[in-house]
Amino acid sequence: MNELFVFKPHLPLEMTLVHLVSRKKLLNIFPVQSPDVLILLVVMKQQPKVLAVDKDLHDLEFLNSFLKTLNITCICAKEGVRTLILAQMQQPNLIFLDTTLNDLSTNQVVHYLKRNPETSKIPIIGCRPAKTQQDVNSLLITGVCDYIRKPYDFGKVEAIINNFLGWDDFIDEP
Repeated sequence: MNELFVFKPHLPLEMTLVHLVSRKKLLNIFPVQSPDVLILLVVMKQQPKVLAVDKDLHDLEFLNSFLKTLNITCICAKEGVRTLILAQMQQPNLIFLDTTLNDLSTNQVVHYLKRNPETSKIPIIGCRPAKTQQDVNSLLITGVCDYIRKPYDFGKVEAIINNFLGWDDFIDEP
């Protein structure tokens, strides 16, 4: 996502500058009246955050490794209570939630996340084992946005990320 920022040297710059455009080229596009203001065209390289929740450590590591290949920060949890804490503290862009957690049910986790104003807008994807006979409709009624079967099909994982996060916003531009 390209954004134009006005940067005054006395203010802190709290973002990664990926591309700087020459002043001459920039002035042709955006004439500046004030010489004390430096204008930078910044390509924001916002790295998305995903909270992956799975009671199976192997599946959790597998998903974490795949997300890293997509340059996505992955926060991992194995319990529902920890999921609630991490979602509130880390504010992930998306949550992959195992539907077979030991400490809390999927319904409880989704209910608490959707009730909390700080986490209510985070899309939640239910991850269900292929072996279970869990009703997909009841899963969607709880408040999850979509579901995916395990073992993970990474083409589908990437499609979900694209769908819910607007993948184009996170792609590096040349």
